[in-house]
Amino acid sequence: MTEARHRLAISLKAFDQCLCAQRGKPDPTVSSTVLNRTPSADEIEAAVRVWLRERRRREDNDFSTDEMGAKDVLQDIDLSLQPVATALRPGGGSQPLLTDWIADHICGERGWDLADQPTLRALLVRWVAYARLEIGRQRRDEINGEAMKVPDDRFSAARYAADRAQPEQSAPVSIIALFDGYALERKPAASTEKAWRRQLKAFVAFLGHDDATLVTTSDVIRWKDHLFAARPDGTQRSALTVKEGYLAALSTVMNWGRDNAKIAANPVAAVRVPRRRVATGCTAQRSKAMSGLGTEYARGG
Repeated sequence: MTEARHRLAISLKAFDQCLCAQRGKPDPTVSSTVLNRTPSADEIEAAVRVWLRERRRREDNDFSTDEMGAKDVLQDIDLSLQPVATALRPGGGSQPLLTDWIADHICGERGWDLADQPTLRALLVRWVAYARLEIGRQRRDEINGEAMKVPDDRFSAARYAADRAQPEQSAPVSIIALFDGYALERKPAASTEKAWRRQLKAFVAFLGHDDATLVTTSDVIRWKDHLFAARPDGTQRSALTVKEGYLAALSTVMNWGRDNAKIAANPVAAVRVPRRRVATGCTAQRSKAMSGLGTEYARGG
């Protein structure tokens, strides 16, 4: 049944791609995460351990003590994992589709590109298979009321402790994907969404990458200086346009990413935009006088 669901999902994905191509719209099945990293073998092993731990946490919430339900779960475990174990043996054939899908999911989350790395891809798929078997063993012990054992040293407590001792590699987080998440949740006006998307794409082009985790305050300051620089036609953006337009869009999206645990901090927070006056023939003395008139008018004078 699981295999059938995944094959159906592949067919639906192909249908969506064909439909959008006919309508001239972007492919909705393509992830906005930038895939540009090649992991080490150690990173692959650690990532699969993280996936196993998170999967077990989700399954703990679905645990059933119903006897008939438990029997069905045990049967499903045996049926789904038998081909996994078979494929791990020499000449056992390819892994089931679900194993490949889990590997794709891990690559997508971490920004790994293994398209031209068949050895690393095979290592990842093999480790996902090991993890699936380990989940099955732990699940059986839990359902049968037996002590939890971890016979596979790949997933021992010592290995997890060693992973924690290593410096953590941050997975890339697309700036445009953050904006998509913000827009979906906050639903800004259509004009605001259009303008902010254009401004954020300009920032991504300026940076040369789309990874929010790599953006620094220095990057934002360079962006601010770039925005204030004279344009080819000799005009210059106002401080209001830079502050309330370009930087406001970026800061709002970064704040949303921070508040939703996508990124650690907002690199725009410390950036300040000084008041700049574009020359219009209005002297400072005249500007002050006009300000005074405005104050008197507000007072009813």
